[in-house]
Amino acid sequence: MSLITVPAAITGDRLETVEVMENHTAYLSCPVTGTPAPSIIWYKNGVPLFDADYPNLRQLNAGQQLEVRRARAGDEAVYKCQAGNVAGLGVKRFKLRVLGLSLFCFFSHLVTYNCVARVTSNRVFDSNTLYARWFGRLILL
Repeated sequence: MSLITVPAAITGDRLETVEVMENHTAYLSCPVTGTPAPSIIWYKNGVPLFDADYPNLRQLNAGQQLEVRRARAGDEAVYKCQAGNVAGLGVKRFKLRVLGLSLFCFFSHLVTYNCVARVTSNRVFDSNTLYARWFGRLILL
């Protein structure tokens, strides 16, 4: 009787950027194959996740998915899913960007307003900012 081994492999892109709005949930998916069944370890910025206390993070689907609940700026990081068995090792990385929304309104003469909504990350990876602007008339009742 011979034992067949298949190296651990992770399907999909090796690097994925995931964006989530602050206080929402993000899912990082790491579909793994291999024989024998690979063990999975998750890392945040190079540190094994479950060596530290992260109450808003949990593994789902036998470790093949990481759930980031109520995402906040401190969750923005590079995450790594590492799957391994006796035959080999597979790795996938994720850049998690947590986006926040700011709203600024300026009133002039108490009857018109100019508002700017800004969606930004905490700038760990870049300084992309999306702006939306609208104008209107304040109605006094």
